[in-house]
Amino acid sequence: LELIYSNVSIAQDKVVEIMDAIRVTFIDSNNNILGIAKLNTSNYLESAEGVSAPLHLYNFEAGSGTVLMGERRDDRSVITSLQKNVPLIVTAVVWLDGNAITNSSVNKSDYTFTAKLNLQFSTDVDLTPSEDGALRNVYNTQSQTGG
Repeated sequence: LELIYSNVSIAQDKVVEIMDAIRVTFIDSNNNILGIAKLNTSNYLESAEGVSAPLHLYNFEAGSGTVLMGERRDDRSVITSLQKNVPLIVTAVVWLDGNAITNSSVNKSDYTFTAKLNLQFSTDVDLTPSEDGALRNVYNTQSQTGG
């Protein structure tokens, strides 16, 4: 996740403090929590536009209105398994953890942020391209006719 801030008077340590409270919860179409991730701010990178840090999945305990973050999960952990040719809806909810930051830390009119979240999916399965001749013919026909 990259946090971009336009006000250069904001101290970088304050930006990193806010980033450390960012959580991303992945939920399925039935609102079941599939996983919760947070930023590894100990490995943040600074650029001319802002600060970025890698996002990692963590163990968690979800109760009635509470979430307790646990230890970082292995980098090969999965949010959910995917089945071949079966669409799956996964929603990412980005939020600030009130246990990690106070309202006074973010309730400033000069704190204007824009965030870019880049989620990448990976697999250890050998992937093969789809062999859908009818679809390929439609694409080729549209490409040739400009449609």
